[in-house]
Amino acid sequence: MLYTLTDFVWLFFLYSFAGWCTEVCCAAVRRRKFVNRGFVNSPLCPIYGFGSVLFGIFLPELTGEPFFLFLGGMLLASVLEYATGMAMEKIFRKKLWDYSDIRFNLSGYICARYCLLWGALALLTMLVTNPLLCGFFRLIPRPVTLAVQWTAAGLFALDFITTAMAVLNMKVTARQFAQLSAEMQHTSRLLENRLTAGVQKRMQKSFPSLSTDTLAADIKVRSEQAAEKNKVFAEGCSFYKLVSLFFIGAFLVSGK
Repeated sequence: MLYTLTDFVWLFFLYSFAGWCTEVCCAAVRRRKFVNRGFVNSPLCPIYGFGSVLFGIFLPELTGEPFFLFLGGMLLASVLEYATGMAMEKIFRKKLWDYSDIRFNLSGYICARYCLLWGALALLTMLVTNPLLCGFFRLIPRPVTLAVQWTAAGLFALDFITTAMAVLNMKVTARQFAQLSAEMQHTSRLLENRLTAGVQKRMQKSFPSLSTDTLAADIKVRSEQAAEKNKVFAEGCSFYKLVSLFFIGAFLVSGK
C-alpha cells in the first residue's frame, strides 16, 4: 500500500489521539485518577503518531513478511522512543517516562516489554487498521481535508511551542495565548474527566468491592488537582483540546 502525505497527516493525528486515550485509560485503571500522559496539553501523544508515520514510510515492503514486519516495527519504534525520551530530558530536564523499575530496560527510556508491544502494534496497524482508515480518509472531500489538517497542524504547533516555553520558564506575553490556553484546557479537561469517570464506572461494575465513597473521593481529588493546574507538568497551555475538536469535526463532516 502506498501512502500519501495527506494519509500520513490523518494517521498522525488519529494515532496520537488514540494513544492518548489509551494512556489515560491505563492510568485511570492503575491509579484511579486522571494523569495527562502527553507532553503537550492537547489530548494527543505525538510519539504514537510519529511511530505510525515511520511504519508507513519504512515498512510497507514487509507487509508480506509478518515476522520481519514485527521486527522492523519493534526496531523503528524503540529507536524513536529512546531518541525522544533522551532528547526531551536533555532539552527540558524532565523525564516524561521512566522504565527503570521494569526488567530489561535501557537507561529507563525503553524496555523489552514495550518493544514487543510496539512490534505487535506495527502488525496491527500495517495489516489491518491503516488500509481501512486510509480508504475512509480518501472519501473525505479534499477542501475539507486541507482545512482540517492545516488547522489541526497549526494548533498543534502552537500548543507545542507555548508548552515548551512554559516548561522552560519563558514568559508568554501575548494575552491571546493565555485565553486560548484556558479555553483549550477546559475542553480537554471535560474529555479527560469523562474518560476517567467511564473507566471508574466500569471498574465498579466489574469489582463491586470498590466502594462508591472511594470513587467519589477519587473524583474529588481529581477536581482539586485540576484547581492546582499551575503545579502540574504540561498543564499550562491546553491546545490539545482545540486540536481534538477540529480532528473530531473532520469525522463529523466526512460522515455527511
